[in-house]
Order: sequence, then C-alpha cells, then structure tokens
Amino acid sequence: MGGKVRLSRAERKAQTRTDLLRAASRLFLRKGFVATTVEDIAREAGVTSGAVYSNFATKEDMFLALIDELPNPESTWISQDTTAPDDLSVAVGDSPEERMAAWGRAVSTLQPDRKVIALISELNAAAMRSDRSRRRVALHNVTFFRRVGEQLVELLDGDPDDAELLGMFAQSIYSGFVSHVVLTGEPIPEEHFARAYRLLAVLARDRQRAN
Repeated sequence: MGGKVRLSRAERKAQTRTDLLRAASRLFLRKGFVATTVEDIAREAGVTSGAVYSNFATKEDMFLALIDELPNPESTWISQDTTAPDDLSVAVGDSPEERMAAWGRAVSTLQPDRKVIALISELNAAAMRSDRSRRRVALHNVTFFRRVGEQLVELLDGDPDDAELLGMFAQSIYSGFVSHVVLTGEPIPEEHFARAYRLLAVLARDRQRAN
C-alpha cells in the first residue's frame, strides 16, 4: 500500500528554496522588486519569514539566485529567449550581411511583456546601488556577450578579439528597440531590425580592414 513519500531534511530545504524563488519571481513581476518585501514573498510561498531567512540572508540574495537561473532554459521567471536572444540558427544567407539581416528579422518577432522590461530596468537600477549585485550582473552580462559574440565571429568571419563587442552590440540593439516599443506602443518594422543587425557585419568587416 503506497503512502506519501517523506522527504529528507535536505530535500525539504531544497524544495522550500525552490518555492521561495518561484514566489519571489511572481511577485517581482507583479509588484516590482522594490515594492516586494520579504514578508510578501513568505506569504506567497506559504511559509514563515523565518523560512525565508534560513535560505536567503536578504531579498537581494533571492534576486542574485534568480539571475543565476537565467542561462537555464527551464528558468521559471524571465525567459532569456525574449530578453536576450541568442538563437543564431536562423541567421542564414550567402553573405555576412544577409545572415545578420535574417537574424534581425527573426529577432523582430520577439517582444517581452511590458512588466518584464520594467522589472529588468528596476533590477539594473537596484544592482547599481550594490557593488555585490553590480559585479554579479556585470559578470552575467559579459558571459552572455562573449557566448553570443563567439557565434557571431564564426558567422561573420570576424576577429575572435571582437567577440565580446559583437555580443554587446547585438544585445544593445535589441534592448534599445524593445524598450522603445514598450514606451511608445509603436511597433518597429522588421526591416529596421534587419538594417540594424546588418551593422554587426559592418563592425566585423571594419576590424578586417583595419588589419
């Protein structure tokens, strides 16, 4: 006769930690990072404030734990697919310019929810007020820039030394465009994305000419 499986103490602690992060992610999106309190998170997760503090010293620690989840495709809070696109399988074409234009058109179809953009802006502002958070977010961003940039170097026959710059440029184009859409409510034509992303090929070519 089957019964309820009893979790070990370590398993219960891990489950509580997961529940807290899910609760924090929901509240951060719903209310914003600044307005959400530790008590709010405890209530949302159905635990005591003491249970929160036994897993995380501060609300900032929960934010940093969620940041660490971002490279995980199974992350439950912010989808990196729509906040930091990195799928270059759609970047096809006979020339670097054509490949980047194709990627730009594909990226133009991605549009994060307004709450997500607002939360990212709020989290960045909060991180700038804390050296620990700022360093963690900066490391996460640079790691992402390099990973995407290395793929771009291959597609553009670029210089490996430009990987981080190319990745940073690609993400900056996307972030700027989606923020504009959220603020104005006006869609940006896919050909604008295509033209902007073609600049990545120009950037890679500029290094080749300099050499």
